[in-house]
Amino acid sequence: MAASIGTAAFPPALLAQASDRLGAAVVRIERLQGGFTGQLICRLSLADGRRVVLKSSAPEPVASLPGRLWTDLFAREIWMYEHLTAAAPWRPVCYGSLAAAGWLGLLLEDLSDARRLPPWDDLAIDAVAAALAGLHRLPCPPDLPPDLIERVGPQRFWERLRQRGRVRGHLPAACSTTVWWHWFERALPLAERAYQQLERPDLRRGLNHNDVRSDNVLLHAGRAVFLDWGQVIWDTPARDSVYWALGVERESGRPAPLVHQRYLAHAPHPGEDAVRGVLAFWLGYFVDRLQAGGEYTANQQLRAAYLGPVIRWFALAFDLPLPAELAHA
Repeated sequence: MAASIGTAAFPPALLAQASDRLGAAVVRIERLQGGFTGQLICRLSLADGRRVVLKSSAPEPVASLPGRLWTDLFAREIWMYEHLTAAAPWRPVCYGSLAAAGWLGLLLEDLSDARRLPPWDDLAIDAVAAALAGLHRLPCPPDLPPDLIERVGPQRFWERLRQRGRVRGHLPAACSTTVWWHWFERALPLAERAYQQLERPDLRRGLNHNDVRSDNVLLHAGRAVFLDWGQVIWDTPARDSVYWALGVERESGRPAPLVHQRYLAHAPHPGEDAVRGVLAFWLGYFVDRLQAGGEYTANQQLRAAYLGPVIRWFALAFDLPLPAELAHA
């Protein structure tokens, strides 16, 4: 019989592999909450007193990526742990991967005692900024798997935004007024042109974690540790630095451009075209996904929460006047 954790169940063979790999029987399983994926994360207590984290995935479809399974995305993260060894200073210790009954698993260091974020104080901001700068200095690993969530390369949301027109969907109330639509329609051509600059071959590229949110960051022994490595890409470092700064504003109120300056204290500037291009990407991406409506999932709530910081930084970066009604969107 499979070991049950809430509504999920591990195949017995996966737990047996974990015990064999760790050299001790699993005596307790505790499900850990959080995350925005279909992966199951549990803390395993072992007979010898040790604790490890088992992150696993069942071969189930990803609703937002037709034709993909959660194991496809998780296999990419396993590849990162097994091949991207230079990133070890910024991630949990890995004790090996598992595979049984179509499921995949990773045995990881238990960082239960690490500090979680927010709050974002100066110590946390500088630790993450330094960690990102270190990660961005790494060389591109040979045979990096393709980007499965399709964040790199031309997107078609500009066309969809124009075709839909003034459709609200799940856009926040402040982004459904006449003032908003006038501003957005003025911003749209600027954003599309800026986004195209991300394809320039002369832009400096680097290794990006590509999902630097507070739920994926811990502070441990004075350093930042990143979780969820399945979305790693090779692209402008602005992919990480801009998204991270937007998240800090979302959770702390500190303006994202000022947070970004803290990253620049540790790393070369990725270039204004890169920063503007990434801001344009997020503006188009968030509005497109929110307009699409459907079920108001946790992902949709997150997109709505990020939209205000994106609007404010975009307006500043493009010298586009921001109506007072949108200043606190």
